[in-house]
Amino acid sequence: MSDREVVAPVTGTISELFHIPGDLVQPGDQLFTLRLASETLQQAQTELFKANENIKLAQARRDRLAGAGEGIPGSRIIEIESEIARFQVAAQGYRQELASRGLSPDAIRGVAQGDLLSELSIVAPPLEARLGTLDENEDKPLGYELQQLLVERGEQVQAGQTLCHLSNHQSLAIEGRAFRDEASLLERSVRDGWPVEVDFQEESETDWPPTLREIPIRYIANTIDPETRTFGFMLPLENQHKLIRHDDHTRLLWRFRPGQKVRLRVRVERLDGVFNLPADALVMEGAEAFVFTQNVNTFEKVEVRVLHRDQKRVVLANDGALATYAKGDQQKTLAAVAQTAAVQLNRMTKTSSNDLPEGYHIHADGSLHKNEDEEVETLVTHPIETALLGASGVEAVRSQSSQGMNVIYVEFGWRTEIRYARQVVMERLATVPMPEGIRPQMTPPASIMGQILHVGVHHREGPQGGRLTPIGDTGLLAELAENGSFTVWKPADRDVPENWKKVPHERLTLRGTQERPTAAFTVAGNPHVVTFPTPLEERMDLRTTTDWLIRPRLLKLPGIAEVIIMGGDVKQYQVLIDPIKLQEYDVTLQDVERAIRENNLNTSGGFLKEGQSERPVRVIGRLGPLPAQVIDDLLKIPVKVNAARAVLLWHVANVQEGPAPKRGDASIDGNAGVVITIVKQPHADTRELTDLVKQALRETKATLPANVVVNLDLFQLKSFIDRGIYYVEEALVIGAVLVVIVLFLFLLNLRTTFITLTAIPLSLVVTTLVFRLIGFLSGTELSINVMTLGGIAVAMGELVDDAIVDVENIFRRLSENNALAKPKPAIVVVYEASREIRSAIVFGTAVVILAFLPLFALSGVEGRLFIPLGLAYIVSILASLVISLTVTPVLSYYLLPNSAATHRHGDGFLLRTLKWLAGYLIRFSMRNATALLLLTWTLAGFSVWQITQMGADFLPKFDEGSVQINVGLPGGSSLKASNDVAQVIDRKLRAMQKTPDNPDGPVVHFARRTGRAELDEHAQPVNVGEYILTMNPESGVGRDEFLATVIAELKSEAPGVEIDAEQPLSHLISHMLSGVNAQVAVKIFGSDLDKLRQLAEQARDELKQIEGVTPPIVDPQQRVDELQVVLRPDDLSVYGLSRAYVAEFVQTALKGEAISKVLEGQRRFDLVVRLQEPYHSDPDFLKELRLDLPSGKGQVRLKDVADFPAAASGPNLVNRENVQRKQVVRCNVAGRDLASAIVEIEQRVRQRLDLPPGYFIEFGGQFEAQRSATLMITGLAAVSLAGIFVVLMMLYPSTRITLQILNAVPTAFIGGVLALIVTDQTLTVAALVGFVSLSGIAVRNGILLVTHYFHLMKEEGQPFSRETILRGSLERLSPVLMTALTAGIGLLPLVLGGQKPGLEILYPVATVITGGLVTSTFCEFLLHPGLFWKFSGKDAERLVQSEGTEDDLLRAA
Repeated sequence: MSDREVVAPVTGTISELFHIPGDLVQPGDQLFTLRLASETLQQAQTELFKANENIKLAQARRDRLAGAGEGIPGSRIIEIESEIARFQVAAQGYRQELASRGLSPDAIRGVAQGDLLSELSIVAPPLEARLGTLDENEDKPLGYELQQLLVERGEQVQAGQTLCHLSNHQSLAIEGRAFRDEASLLERSVRDGWPVEVDFQEESETDWPPTLREIPIRYIANTIDPETRTFGFMLPLENQHKLIRHDDHTRLLWRFRPGQKVRLRVRVERLDGVFNLPADALVMEGAEAFVFTQNVNTFEKVEVRVLHRDQKRVVLANDGALATYAKGDQQKTLAAVAQTAAVQLNRMTKTSSNDLPEGYHIHADGSLHKNEDEEVETLVTHPIETALLGASGVEAVRSQSSQGMNVIYVEFGWRTEIRYARQVVMERLATVPMPEGIRPQMTPPASIMGQILHVGVHHREGPQGGRLTPIGDTGLLAELAENGSFTVWKPADRDVPENWKKVPHERLTLRGTQERPTAAFTVAGNPHVVTFPTPLEERMDLRTTTDWLIRPRLLKLPGIAEVIIMGGDVKQYQVLIDPIKLQEYDVTLQDVERAIRENNLNTSGGFLKEGQSERPVRVIGRLGPLPAQVIDDLLKIPVKVNAARAVLLWHVANVQEGPAPKRGDASIDGNAGVVITIVKQPHADTRELTDLVKQALRETKATLPANVVVNLDLFQLKSFIDRGIYYVEEALVIGAVLVVIVLFLFLLNLRTTFITLTAIPLSLVVTTLVFRLIGFLSGTELSINVMTLGGIAVAMGELVDDAIVDVENIFRRLSENNALAKPKPAIVVVYEASREIRSAIVFGTAVVILAFLPLFALSGVEGRLFIPLGLAYIVSILASLVISLTVTPVLSYYLLPNSAATHRHGDGFLLRTLKWLAGYLIRFSMRNATALLLLTWTLAGFSVWQITQMGADFLPKFDEGSVQINVGLPGGSSLKASNDVAQVIDRKLRAMQKTPDNPDGPVVHFARRTGRAELDEHAQPVNVGEYILTMNPESGVGRDEFLATVIAELKSEAPGVEIDAEQPLSHLISHMLSGVNAQVAVKIFGSDLDKLRQLAEQARDELKQIEGVTPPIVDPQQRVDELQVVLRPDDLSVYGLSRAYVAEFVQTALKGEAISKVLEGQRRFDLVVRLQEPYHSDPDFLKELRLDLPSGKGQVRLKDVADFPAAASGPNLVNRENVQRKQVVRCNVAGRDLASAIVEIEQRVRQRLDLPPGYFIEFGGQFEAQRSATLMITGLAAVSLAGIFVVLMMLYPSTRITLQILNAVPTAFIGGVLALIVTDQTLTVAALVGFVSLSGIAVRNGILLVTHYFHLMKEEGQPFSRETILRGSLERLSPVLMTALTAGIGLLPLVLGGQKPGLEILYPVATVITGGLVTSTFCEFLLHPGLFWKFSGKDAERLVQSEGTEDDLLRAA
């Protein structure tokens, strides 16, 4: 038998079915989900909400006008009353329309408050009767049986259409009727709860015997049937039943069915005052119940007893009659409220369709806090800048002031010790007076170049592209896809969702809203309920996890200076004030703040002494600790106690967990998340620290749910370093192998090759030991990095030079000795051969070291780069000198005298051929010495002119493996606007990502940072952002080609947005050098921000006309619209208000004020008070805010004491440098050299810009460092050449001979310039370093040649003649060629692989040295023999005849 029909309340589509026929269904269980299909219904909901909001606003205006007292015309109030009436009529019409379509009154009330319905949850009706509660025993939760299902999923249904039939006979309503006299209604009544004897007449097929029992009455009717003169009453019957269980549902077998007959015997006794009244007539205070009776024109509170109570009715009793009750201004008579519908005999009670519960939707919608930009600049920035600019060691002071924040950069000299610099700043800061509440603080001791790693944290999508959430502590994940499919996953490998395994689940039920759905289901018989968080909740959860779990874990690592977190949403507990409720309850904002502060604290009560022990006493009054408990505790806080009742916080405010206002955001691969920037301490090892950080993050990631992704593959400085070290090591190995081959080809002897090669490993070992010793003595460890390895790579071929000269001379002298009739002892020959070339080796090494000394005078970035290179080079060269003077002669003595090669006479084929060719060059040189000299200096002059035309750059372009894209929106753009633009860029970049379907995608990962983080030292506005892309080296797409393509596409997709590109390290270097993130910066200084902006835009237009310059960008420093609250002093004085009081009130109301902290374990969250939306962002409502007057004199509106200018503006930020405001136009150079671009930029800007008095222009960027480094190296190179001249004069005190040796410098210079031209390079600091080192190497070979001339003349008695010069040149041909070839061949890998990551900085050095070695070595035999013959004869003979020996010379040296 069907006892209950479930009908569709509105037209729609059945989207979900949750039960099948025969299932046991509990009251409140969800039966269907009905998706609304009526556009008219949706429109009616929207209009009702609008009408209700209009009513509230109009009532608020009316109340404000009424409260203003005199001076308000009555016609205005009448007009508003009419407006309210119109809105109420409209709202009532929409309510009737919604009611006619089946929405319940509760649902309609929710719609009026903004809970608009898009779908309904249709549930089983409650088990309660219209005429009383039949079953109050909740220990028996037996429900309905689903008899018949009439619809299917996806079926369209109409309003009123029956969906299913339910039956329930658990509680039968037995109706009895009794006669009573109408005149004696109150004297002859049946008391509710009195027993009635019931005799069951058994007609069922059961074997139960008839029973006679007493059942208490649960309902008595108030009306008498006019025809039968009877009144009705009801009794409950608990029906017995059996459950028949099936596989997936349970069926019922009832003992009694409706229709059975009973016999009733009722005892009637007297009972005074039993009445049925509406439920809202009852007033409960504590345990007492009251109603109000009308006595003429007053109402009296009368205590009553409650016989029955439900949501609609209350049955009361007292000693006398109750005539009326009152609520507010409405009075109702007893007769009007006592009407009750009757229920048929012996039938189960029914609930009408209007009582069906509705499915409802829940819609979850250094800081200088009180100062704006110009005030920050005046009160904070300027005093600090002035105090710091004159401090010891300070070279520049730059600052950036924005709303609520000011960052000041103090630039010291590069050689200043960091602790001393920090001490100077602290001492100066202590002398600067600051406004109240502002305390400057220094950032941790770290450099901007210390940003070594970016880490991304975000939520991932499920394997089916749906939303994921963890299932408690089970390790399982639930996924809800867009199409509504639900899956449970067991992550096998958290980082590979494709390998996750599905877990079967049963009895799925979905409810809640589309934004925040809840799923109930069972897995392996265990019930689970999960709620999928909203995107806002996910962002707050990510940020909380990062702030309180990941960041502390990283900060404990040694070497970490700071962990900067950007993105996500910082969780707050927000008390959102309703200003209308404040007025209604006569509560002020200050009352709310005070109440919250006084209700969130723990205190100590001392100690409780108990005999020999004591116990501490604590008063626990803090909120929480669980989030739900915090909110519940807050809502119960008493704000104010009035005469009638206490006003609690929930009366005037809503409380929620919400996001704190933020000035920055982040994303990873297009997913909203958190980007963590790791900053290292000075001198910390980047590679080691990166490994420690990644290991700590892997350990932390293992404790997080699998739906949280910790991406460790974003920007890593270690990757660039590793690639550089790999390629430098590769070049070292290849260079060493090539050196071995060259030596063997010349010497054609394994023993001599072995002796020579021992210099390489021994020199490297000595270099490493010296580095360790220097680190031990200085306290700063010298690491083996790219530049130190580069220095060794540059010196690789030269490490064997001294050994080559020594071994070759020993080998030749042993061969000559063995040809004698009476050979000398081998040890004497070895000693004399080594002694013969000792002066050439020592002075040659001294010259090379002198040539490298200028590198140690470099400062800045170039000094940090090339000083390690020079140090490694010099140490390794000195080590090779020591090896050649000690180890090489010893090994030669033991290995060479008995070698068969030393007993053979004559040179090998290669050497004979070279000597034959060299003989022609030497003879030609001696015949044409003057002409060759003139030609050499002519070519040198041409090379000087050529080098001025080839262009100049600071450093070579690095291939960092990463790309940075800078994005700038117009000034005044909001963070939301920046995020909207970011979504467009994300889509483009995501299409370029490397995936299994797109393995050649040029982008591996990308991360975005917009605005600034809370702890970041960059005060960037929210309209500025940056992307850092990790590139795919296997994509086959070049960096420049990719940048050109992606920038063009992004500019077309986001018109009006300024986009430029560079590389992360170059970006940081530029910022470090000049405070500007570009190669070129045009800095315009002045006092007026508007004029500065105008001049900057003119400069930008001029720069656009210059070829080879990327689109220039003006820093986003401009005026933006502001809402200014301008206080009126006269009105403030009238009302007795202070400016600080009004300002604090406005700040709390709009921005919010953190008035306390909520503790969740060790985690702390701000408790903030501010206004609700839309009042929080409504400028018109701001004017109507009311302030309490002092001493309780009433209230005054904000607009009564302040003006709100319509056209108000202010700067979004203020940039300053050296106590001057500045505006910057920045750009990069592409397709041309930096130096020539700067010359054109300077000329054009200075000629075209008309500067007012007091304004001036400076040019900054990388070119400044390039210019200063060029001047420094050039000047010091001249000093170095002077030092070399002095050393050579010590060796040969003859100006002619010394200048002849120094003539190797211009010949080498010619080759170096030619090499740069051939390889199409510009003049960089690295190329200058190559020229400096080349001069020493070239002079060294000249020393070898000239010293042998003197040896022949002095030791062997040869005359100064052409034959002597020819013999000396040919005998030195082998060592000179070998030293030059090994030095050059060792650099060959650096020249050929110079475009590889890490080799870019060494490529110009190696190119210049290789080119210079070619020309200088060639000129050793084409030019030097002729010069010595032509110009040095007399000096040579004089020096030979002098009494000094080489031993005396070395002792003097």
